[in-house]
Amino acid sequence: MPPKPDRIVVNASGGAMNNIFRRSYFAAFERRHGIRVVDTSPVNFGKLRAMVESGNPEWTVTEIGGQDAMRAKELNLLEPLDLSVIDRSEYPETAKDSHVLASSAYTTALGYRTDVFPNNSHPKGWAEFWDVRRFPGPRSLRNHPADNLEFALLADGVPMDQLYPIDMDRAFRKLDEIRPQSPSGGRPARSPRSC
Repeated sequence: MPPKPDRIVVNASGGAMNNIFRRSYFAAFERRHGIRVVDTSPVNFGKLRAMVESGNPEWTVTEIGGQDAMRAKELNLLEPLDLSVIDRSEYPETAKDSHVLASSAYTTALGYRTDVFPNNSHPKGWAEFWDVRRFPGPRSLRNHPADNLEFALLADGVPMDQLYPIDMDRAFRKLDEIRPQSPSGGRPARSPRSC
């Protein structure tokens, strides 16, 4: 067994999230194990890769999104988890990985303004979200391909069980259709209605 370190470095999102980690986990860990927890931010895939490839890692553990975690694993940037010290007995099988410890899950929902779409008149699904004639106004999507590519394909009629492998060209063509409706995508919206 390797000697106990005097400190570990946890790279995470920063700000309020790191403050919550400090109060909820780090302080208790330090008291229990006598190991100081140094927290850093922000999370940065490029820095992770550079540190590992140069043989000079600064972080003991990093918070990284699901897609980047799988990419980091494929690039051999992560070490396998030591399951002798990690209890994953209550984790669902889909959350168990040899190199990644899933700490949270998220979902994305289609939202709308109830003052603009009263009486259940809102878009119901991604095809209607893309229907700018029936539902005029600006659109807002996350500035990241995760989820948006799937939403675009669902809007284009691809059944959910046939989304993968993702047809990137088709997804980006569909995203281009609503680009003018985004707040920064070209022409300004001419209607007070918005999704």
